[in-house]
Amino acid sequence: MVLKLMTGLKKPFFSLYIYHVFDKLKLKYILIKLLSYLLITGVFLMFADVKTDVRVAGIAMLAIAIAHAMLILEEREFDGTFLMFAKTLPKSRFELFMSPVFIYSFLLLPEGIWLLFNLPVMVSAGLFLFCLSIVMLFVSSLYLKGCNQDIYMQVVFGLSFLIFLVILFKLIWVSVLINFLVSYVIFHFNYYKFKVNEMHDD
Repeated sequence: MVLKLMTGLKKPFFSLYIYHVFDKLKLKYILIKLLSYLLITGVFLMFADVKTDVRVAGIAMLAIAIAHAMLILEEREFDGTFLMFAKTLPKSRFELFMSPVFIYSFLLLPEGIWLLFNLPVMVSAGLFLFCLSIVMLFVSSLYLKGCNQDIYMQVVFGLSFLIFLVILFKLIWVSVLINFLVSYVIFHFNYYKFKVNEMHDD
């Protein structure tokens, strides 16, 4: 259905993985969206007595980012297998970095819409960026360690623990900028080192 609606539209570079998701990974994507809905509603119900505390929403955003961990791994493998030619394109590292930012901004739209319907606009926007910044940390970590699933999940667990501490200390808004900055620095210095034959190293 989504692919039919997109037929005939101009397809920017970042949309290639989105098309792949709706063509080959739509069941996985739907299951992740269902899990995200259960997580976000479950967290708010569990902490109903303090639901106005931004830390509750922050925990929900962290849970949603973790729920997308395997989809992020799929994207890096897709990029390393089918889009290696991107390294030869006349694009700056910043433009290449923005590609996954656009990808996950689109794939996280259902969660963004939920936030808009349940929280003030500015808070919703901030929480959406917080979730996106965590996702970008996960994305960039793969440029350091490759796409080995076991190592990647250990990194996700470690980063999630650190971010959980950040949430507890109410540093969510500061961490958005830090997360994006760290993600870009890692991406900037490692993008051209990312190779297909490193994707499944033991």
